[in-house]
Amino acid sequence: MGIKSLIFGNKEKVLYFSGCEDGDEKVDENYKEIMARLGIKYEFIEELPSCGFLDYELGDRKRAKELAEGMNNLFLENSITKIITSSALCYHMFRNIYPKLLREWNILVEHISVSILAGLRRKRIFYSSTDSFVSVVYHDSCYLSRHCGIYNEPREVIKFLGGNIFEFRKNKENSVSCGVGGGLLENFPETANKLARNLISSSPEKDLQIISACSSCSSHLKSSSENSLDFSSFVLGRLRGLQ
Repeated sequence: MGIKSLIFGNKEKVLYFSGCEDGDEKVDENYKEIMARLGIKYEFIEELPSCGFLDYELGDRKRAKELAEGMNNLFLENSITKIITSSALCYHMFRNIYPKLLREWNILVEHISVSILAGLRRKRIFYSSTDSFVSVVYHDSCYLSRHCGIYNEPREVIKFLGGNIFEFRKNKENSVSCGVGGGLLENFPETANKLARNLISSSPEKDLQIISACSSCSSHLKSSSENSLDFSSFVLGRLRGLQ
C-alpha cells in the first residue's frame, strides 16, 4: 500500500481521500484535475480500506471501531495531518463518528467543496459574463447538509463558475433524501429507487440537471434520470471553459 506525493515540500501532509464506497473512477480523476488546476497540493494512498460507514450505519459498531482504528493507524504511519475527501459519507464518518469511536483521533478533515471554494477565491477564478451562465438545480445531500452543515460552499462554487441555482422547495436542513444513505440502497433497493424518482419528480425545473456535492447521491439519481450531473463534472467542465 504505497503513498504517492503531490505535495512538493509542503510541511502539512494533506491526503486526498476519494471515498471507500464503490464509485465512478472518472469522478476521482475529475477531482484530481480540479485540485491540480487550483494549486491544491495533496498526497494519496493506493488501495485504502473502508472507513466503516456502512458497518456503523447498519449497527455493527464493533466492526466500525476496528476499521476506524486501522484507518487511523494508517494515517499516523504516513504522518497525515489533514484529509480532503470528496465523499460525503466518509466526511461524515471522519468528522462526526471517528471522534466518538477514537479518543486519539486528531486529524483535520475538509470536504472537497470547501477546498475548491478556497482555491477559486485564492486564484480569483469566476465567470464574469452572463452570456456563459448556466442554470442547474441543487440537491442537498443528507449527510453533507444536515449531518455536517455544508450548505453554502457547494452553492458558492457553482455561482463562482457561472451557475444559476434553482432550489427544491424543501432544501438545506429540510432537504428530502434521495435514498442512497444509511444502508437503504443495499438492503431495500426498491424503496431507495422510489425515493430517487420522487425527488427527481419534485425538481422545480424538470429540464435542468440536478447537481449534488455528494457523488453517491449523484450516482444514485443518475440511475433514475439522465438529468443528474456530478459536482466534479460541473466544476471541471466550467474550469476548462475558462481556458
